[in-house]
Amino acid sequence: MAESRPDFHPSPLEVDEVLEIPLDHLLDPQNIRRERWTIRGADVKVPFYVFGEHKIWGATAMVLAELLEILSSR
Repeated sequence: MAESRPDFHPSPLEVDEVLEIPLDHLLDPQNIRRERWTIRGADVKVPFYVFGEHKIWGATAMVLAELLEILSSR
């Protein structure tokens, strides 16, 4: 755990909401889901993290997956 909470300054043009999610929540396999989406005419399984009513997907989910892989390998 960090000694202090970071002081976030999200750009309102890029960020709708800042979510602070415990690592334990992200590491729990029950919080990782997949949905079938049609993208450019192709069916694709899209992975995402669930946190309350939120779906964390896309580039954010990819960055989180890489971080969690690094943390899990230690």
